[in-house]
Amino acid sequence: MDNTRLKQIMDYDWFKNNKPWQKEFTAMKRNGAKVEIQSLSSRGITFISDTYLPEKIKRQDFLD
Repeated sequence: MDNTRLKQIMDYDWFKNNKPWQKEFTAMKRNGAKVEIQSLSSRGITFISDTYLPEKIKRQDFLD
């Protein structure tokens, strides 16, 4: 995961004020981990399909 993308995820409303998540994201940045899908799916089996992707589509936040 690139640092720009990690910063975007860290700023999501549901992660922004969550200290445990912020700590994990800081560790990811420090370690250069590529774990975006794992970190998102750990919020629940349907989080990506029910929350993450619909919000990205709504905001039209697509890869270039």
